[in-house]
Amino acid sequence: MLALVSHDLKSSIHTTMGLSELWLMRLQHNNEHIDRQELIEDLDILISGSRDMLQLINNSLTAMRLESGMEAIELYWENELKEIFHNIGESFRPLAAAANIHLQTDIAATLPPVYWDTLKIRFHVIGNLLGNAMKFVEPGGKVVLSAWQEGEHIIISVADNGPGIPPAEREHLFHPAERVVEVTAERAFRCVRIGLYSANLFVEQHGGNISIEDGLDGRGVTFKISLPIDPLLQRPECGNC
Repeated sequence: MLALVSHDLKSSIHTTMGLSELWLMRLQHNNEHIDRQELIEDLDILISGSRDMLQLINNSLTAMRLESGMEAIELYWENELKEIFHNIGESFRPLAAAANIHLQTDIAATLPPVYWDTLKIRFHVIGNLLGNAMKFVEPGGKVVLSAWQEGEHIIISVADNGPGIPPAEREHLFHPAERVVEVTAERAFRCVRIGLYSANLFVEQHGGNISIEDGLDGRGVTFKISLPIDPLLQRPECGNC
C-alpha cells in the first residue's frame, strides 16, 4: 500500500510543482502577455490536484486504521435511508454540473430501517464510488445512483457510461498491490485507488460485498454493493465491530 500511495502522491506533486513553477516564471516576466483564461484553467487543475492529494492521504490513513483494527464501525439504526440517498445525490450535483455530467438518482419508493454505520457507508463507500465515476465519465456522460431492497439486503448501485474495464481485470480494483502487474486497461490502471480499497473494507465490515458489472449504454462499469439490513444477523460475532 505504501508503494502505491507514494507513487500516486509523487505523480500529483510533480504535476502541481511543474505547473506552479511555469506560472511563477511567466508572472516574473512582466512584459509577457498573460492569457487570463489559460491561467484560470491551470489554477483549476492545481486546485483539483490538491484536492486529489488530500483525498488520497485521508483514504490512506483510513485504510491503515482499518487494517490495524483501529477504525471500528459504529452500528446504529437509521430510519431515513431514502432521504440519505437523495442527499448524497444532491451533494454531488454541483460537481456533476460543473463537469457537464448528467447525474441521476433512482431510489426505491420505500426502504426499511438499517443497522449500519451510515456515515461511513455514505462518505467512505458511496462517496468514493461516485467520486470515482465522476473522474472517468466524459462531458455529456451519465452517472446513476440507485438503491433498492432485495430480501434482507439493500442493493446500492453506482453506474456510468465512461470507459469500461475488462471483466478479467475488475477483481483487481480492490487490491492496490496488484495495480501494476495485473491490469492493462487505462481505467483499471488509474482506478485502483486506496479509496476503493477502503470502501471494500468498510462493506466487508458490514457483512456485505461489492461486485463490478457492465455499465450504462454498453459502456462503463457498475459498482454494485450488497449490504445486509442488520449486519449482526449475518455476522453474530460482529458485536465488537
